[in-house]
Amino acid sequence: MTTYLDTYNESRLILNNLHQSGIKTGDIVVLALEEHSDFIPLIWACVLGGIIPCPIIPRVADMEVWRGNLNHISKLLNNPTFIISSRNLKLFDVDNKILKVEDLHNPVSAPAKVDSDNVPDIAFLMLSSGSTGAPKAITLTHENILNSLEGKRLATGIEDTDITMNWIAFDHVAALTECHFLPLFTGSTQIQVPAVDIVSDPLFFLKIISKYRVSHTFTPNFLLGQITSLIDGTNGLPEKIQQMDFSCLKRIISGGEANVCETGDRFLNAFADLGMKRSVIWPAFGMTETCAGSIYSTNFENEIGKSEFATLGKPIPGLKIRILGENGEVMNPGQEGELQLHGAMIFNKYYSNEKATKEAFTEDGWFKTGDLGIIEPDSGSLRLVGRSKDSIIVNGNNYFLYELETVIGSLEGIAPSFIAAFSTRPVGSDTESLVVFYTPLSDYNTPQQLRNINIAIRNITILRWGFRPLLVLPVSKDILIKTSLGKIQRSKLRKKYESGEFDSLIADFASLEKEYTPPIVPAENGYEEKIINLFSKITGISTGEIGATSNFFSLGGTSLEILRLLTSLKGQFDTKRNFSLVDLLRDPTPRGIAHLASSKTANNKEYNPIVPLQKKGVGAPIFMIHPGVGEVLVFVNLANFFMDERPIYALRARGFNPNEKFFESFDELVSTYAAAIKQYQPHGPYYIAGYSYGGPVSLPVAQTLEAMGEKVHVLVIDAPPVIEHPRGKVDRVESALILSFFLGFIDKSQLDTLGNYLRESEDINPVDYLFSLAPTSRIRELGQDLTTFKHWNDLAYGLSQIGGSYKPKGSVNDITVFYAQPIWGSKADYFETMLKKWDKYSRSPVRYIEVPGEHHTILNPEFVDKFQEIFRSELSKMVSKQGAEK
Repeated sequence: MTTYLDTYNESRLILNNLHQSGIKTGDIVVLALEEHSDFIPLIWACVLGGIIPCPIIPRVADMEVWRGNLNHISKLLNNPTFIISSRNLKLFDVDNKILKVEDLHNPVSAPAKVDSDNVPDIAFLMLSSGSTGAPKAITLTHENILNSLEGKRLATGIEDTDITMNWIAFDHVAALTECHFLPLFTGSTQIQVPAVDIVSDPLFFLKIISKYRVSHTFTPNFLLGQITSLIDGTNGLPEKIQQMDFSCLKRIISGGEANVCETGDRFLNAFADLGMKRSVIWPAFGMTETCAGSIYSTNFENEIGKSEFATLGKPIPGLKIRILGENGEVMNPGQEGELQLHGAMIFNKYYSNEKATKEAFTEDGWFKTGDLGIIEPDSGSLRLVGRSKDSIIVNGNNYFLYELETVIGSLEGIAPSFIAAFSTRPVGSDTESLVVFYTPLSDYNTPQQLRNINIAIRNITILRWGFRPLLVLPVSKDILIKTSLGKIQRSKLRKKYESGEFDSLIADFASLEKEYTPPIVPAENGYEEKIINLFSKITGISTGEIGATSNFFSLGGTSLEILRLLTSLKGQFDTKRNFSLVDLLRDPTPRGIAHLASSKTANNKEYNPIVPLQKKGVGAPIFMIHPGVGEVLVFVNLANFFMDERPIYALRARGFNPNEKFFESFDELVSTYAAAIKQYQPHGPYYIAGYSYGGPVSLPVAQTLEAMGEKVHVLVIDAPPVIEHPRGKVDRVESALILSFFLGFIDKSQLDTLGNYLRESEDINPVDYLFSLAPTSRIRELGQDLTTFKHWNDLAYGLSQIGGSYKPKGSVNDITVFYAQPIWGSKADYFETMLKKWDKYSRSPVRYIEVPGEHHTILNPEFVDKFQEIFRSELSKMVSKQGAEK
């Protein structure tokens, strides 16, 4: 519990440290932080000191895009100082001044003095497009914010007795104004919850409301849909929900995307017996340019059953709205046009961007929102009917379609500039969906080639933006008609799509895909049906496309969705069975999970190193050997690109499962892996891919198979043929550091500096200490606790010890080495002194292929799409060379 006075005093101490660091009134600082507890006192330190903060979240899906954004922000904001968490230091390879938030909490002799007479007009700079693209900086002044807060207070009726809750990240204007400033303005109590807690477990939203008696909160519509989806199909509410009480709740301000009446109705009905009032959902409209919510509706309950989407209500006091037609005329109620706004809470400029500012306002000073709407004649309530801007809103996040098209257009096999992405909202859907049309090149016209392109588009969209396209469709160029300026008119495509004009094309392509897709096996019992429903709710894929033997990863399942699946499984089944990631990796199908759910005993099967990531396809399997941490989740993203094309099997170290002993020797590991590979694929050709530690392992495994007369291709992913650590002998401290680094618990600077400190500190347990540094969000994502982390470290240390005794000898026929930037040293030195050693162990010339990224990021979301294209190309060359793949 922290009081507003505590925050004020903490902020003054931070302000003094900012002054000591050379930051002065009027300076711009970028707050690149993740935790609410870091953001809030820093925000107020800036406000008290007349410093202008610009909050961002260091979310990195693509390092090239991230670096481009940082460079753009630096230039746009005139070389600002970045304030970051020390664990994210590796993400900020910029020339700007960097301050670590941890250092700003160092005690000083006295709090800073507050000079209220020398404060700039600009209070905040908010970026317009989140983590993608080249954002504009929206200037919000003190006057904008104060007028907005007074309007919100009058419109909502919030008062000092209210208890509010926020889970939105602080790079979103709603977190700042709606969920922090407003309760402070009214003297209300506020509860700040990390976003990961709600995203990973949507039902936690309900738990917080009930436990802390929350009366006022905010969420986009999609979360209401996720919550109802998780409890739909269960025999009544889960027991933990039945004990909750929602009679305290007055308002759920729901903005960021359209509110689906059916979704809200299901949500309200689900919890009516627990005190949930029918009046709690308040649809709202707001933008960063309007200081978030500026139009609210109190009429949602009366619109249920009358229309698909809720109206948005009326403007707050001080805000005027109008609807303008194409010819500049003000439209009457009931007539469609562009929504325009005017009032003291509206921003007045984009920072250092006169052109964008001029384009955003009419000559008479009204802000052009880019949204299309009407004023309902009977109620005077605003209803949005579309957008004139080329963007899509999915789960409350805004994405620019041209950015999606640019990345998709870089894929092999797609005709340049013939890609069109547009949004649609299926009837009853909780959020918008993405449709992608593209024209393939003339020599990419077989059903299998088109399916591969579709899978790549799906996976890139999931990895980069976190959602699946509703439809990906190859079309001829005459469908993607361009204007005289070369622009594809997305709005016309959307209208044709929604009118059914492309239904026959969609059906024809679906028929072609079925020829290359294994049949869907129906569920045999209620357990399997429940799990198929869970798969559908989490992935967004219809239940008709998921069978009892469908692999979760083949459906494009991500690590975050696996976490959601685990949470859902534990709440879905009345069983003492403790589901774990190990269970799902072993058999991530509804049938496999149903077997676990119905089992009364723990799963104590004999150790099997093979983890099937993709089981289907006519191509020869690829066997991927784990890195030094022993785990195989690192291969999931890569395997998803080979859906139904060829099996992908990962080899996982022994010792993760209960009662499994660690490998006692390197020879035992090699013989175990070779035998397992032979069991799954009796004869070659074999494709053995080893990443990092797995690279040297692949050599003796391949030699074992060659000795049986088999043909083997070795594909090494960034490793020399020897297991030698660049920093010398691996002790327990070094092992814990490497594991922590690869898991994202610490950054490169901590990896480099903590070793001596941990070895010299006799009273510190290295593993305990490193776990304490790990971001909470990352711990939850991996499903770790201190006990499992210690066990994992013991396993990784054991692998390093048995690997250190291995001395390569002999040779194999064929080796390909993919290499990237090493963790330490230059790429050129690494190549010449370490990688070239592979020449000694291959009977044919080794192919060395440079790939994007660093040693530890090659298979991460930001680089895996590029890696898979290079990897796939090399596989094709191998197949062509040998004539036919068996």
